[in-house]
Amino acid sequence: MKRIAVIGAGGAGKTRLARTLGRVLGLPVIHLDAHYYGPGWQPSGPADWAARHRQLAAGERWVLDGNYASTLALRLERADTIVLLDLPPLLCAWQVRWRWALRRRRPAPDLPAGLRPKLDRQFLAYVLGFRRHRRPALIAELSRWSHGRTVIVLRSRHAIKWFIAQLPPPDHNPRHLI
Repeated sequence: MKRIAVIGAGGAGKTRLARTLGRVLGLPVIHLDAHYYGPGWQPSGPADWAARHRQLAAGERWVLDGNYASTLALRLERADTIVLLDLPPLLCAWQVRWRWALRRRRPAPDLPAGLRPKLDRQFLAYVLGFRRHRRPALIAELSRWSHGRTVIVLRSRHAIKWFIAQLPPPDHNPRHLI
């Protein structure tokens, strides 16, 4: 696992899993939200975002967390491992609420400086409707890119914990043996 794409609904735990994978596997972690948004939650323009994303995905080693349908194909093409967090919508919404409460006053590791996690009706509707509205296209895209890649679908917190427990310990990383 040298290039891992972590995807899933908002609140599924992409950022936490990406940080864990990066730490355990010794990989740099790239939070796409931190590169997509500017001050005041202003999104990057499509051309700027596509160019920035190409630059981020060009690396030889990374964990990239985020969805961004417009750049998903490139991310999946470059990844050798794809992890889909497919948790229940109500759990994701609860975790969004928890993250918002926790990070209201502290910086979030996956956001640009000065931005805090947001909690509004539009975002909660996106999270709650992800399985019905976004997931089918995501599954189709995964099917398209699954050949020659490891695709891991985790459907519960327990499955995420089990997956992490199966990772090699940091001192077992072959990079450290050379």
